[in-house]
Amino acid sequence: MIKSMADAVVYQLHEAVQANNESIEVLRLIVYVPFGVVRAEVTSAEIRNLFQTVSDEHHLIRFQNAAVEHYSNHLPTGNYEQLFLNTKEIAGLVIL
Repeated sequence: MIKSMADAVVYQLHEAVQANNESIEVLRLIVYVPFGVVRAEVTSAEIRNLFQTVSDEHHLIRFQNAAVEHYSNHLPTGNYEQLFLNTKEIAGLVIL
């Protein structure tokens, strides 16, 4: 049962993997968070792990190959091999 935006994010990611019969290894995403826009990848294994713990209060998701474009003009784009975010911080996402 979806109780929060964080749960909705996890369910949407899980459905995207399921729609491809779990043949997809990595989802490319654009994620909107309070500090900016994150362009990143998330593995199907990470999504499965998140889905199994969807009833937990906090969901920490690990993104790979993340580029963060800050809303503040004076901060440069940050590039990170791994970026961890709480799904409660996600305001929206696009699955590419």
